[in-house]
Amino acid sequence: MTGPLRRGLIRPPVLAMVDAFVGGTAILLILIILSSNRQDRPDSQPQADVVLRCAEGEVATSSTPEWLTASAPMSPSDAATWLATHPRPDRLMTRVRLESDQRAFRCVTRFQQAVGQMNDATDDVTNRDTAQERAILLVTVIMTAPPESPTEEPLE
Repeated sequence: MTGPLRRGLIRPPVLAMVDAFVGGTAILLILIILSSNRQDRPDSQPQADVVLRCAEGEVATSSTPEWLTASAPMSPSDAATWLATHPRPDRLMTRVRLESDQRAFRCVTRFQQAVGQMNDATDDVTNRDTAQERAILLVTVIMTAPPESPTEEPLE
C-alpha cells in the first residue's frame, strides 16, 4: 500500500481521515460537555465553594467552606476583595454562588463589577502583588423569588 502511495499512483484517503478526525473530535467534545454538566436534578444548584446572598445592599455569607471563616455582611466591593484575598489552599480559583432576588439587582451588579475588576487586577502581571496570592472568582448568580409579604386576614 505504501509503495504505490509514494510513487503517486494512488491518492491518500483524505476524506476518510477528515471524517475520522471530525467524528473523534465531536465525540470528545460531547464527553467533555457531559462530564462538566453534573446537574442530575432540574432543581439542583451549581457547584460552589462559597455561597453568598445579596440582601439590603450588602453581601452576606450563606455557607462557607472549612478554609474560610464567615464574615459580617459587607458592601459588594468589600466582599469581592475579601474573597479574592482568601483563595482556596489547593487552587487559585474560587467558585462563588450569589443568591439574590430581583429587588437586590443593584447589589448583584455592583458585586459582578467588583469581581470583574478584581479578576482583571489578578490577571494583570504588571499589577500583581507577589506578597499575597489572589483568587480568580467565578461567579454564578441565582435569582430567587422575593420573599412573600404576610397577607392580612380580613376582619369579621
